[in-house]
Amino acid sequence: AEEARRKQELARIEIDKSRKEQLQLKKQQLEADRQLSKLYTDERERITRQQHVAAQEKELAKRRENIECRKIQEQQAQENAKRRALKEAERLQQEQQVLQKVKQEDDIFAQFALKEIERFKAKGKGGTNLLTKA
Repeated sequence: AEEARRKQELARIEIDKSRKEQLQLKKQQLEADRQLSKLYTDERERITRQQHVAAQEKELAKRRENIECRKIQEQQAQENAKRRALKEAERLQQEQQVLQKVKQEDDIFAQFALKEIERFKAKGKGGTNLLTKA
């Protein structure tokens, strides 16, 4: 009987030991799952941050490009305005020269007409009406 009781005790000790090992293994498995879950969560957060930073950098690059395009457009607009102003100034100068030349020709003709009127008057001819009107 003692032998049977001892075998039962040893079997109970073996069962307890096996249960403790199973509990320990289950605890280790839960801890490993928790760590794996944390690693996964940390990795997802890192990837999300990385994507966010990349999106911000892309937006910033786009803004810089837009600013540069705007500068170029403004510069081109200024150059076009300057070119138009120079063309207009040149056109006005040419027009002024034409007007000055026409005035000189008018002055020369007026002087010629006055000389002719004086010459006709000096000869005593009275037909200077056409020259006077001119």
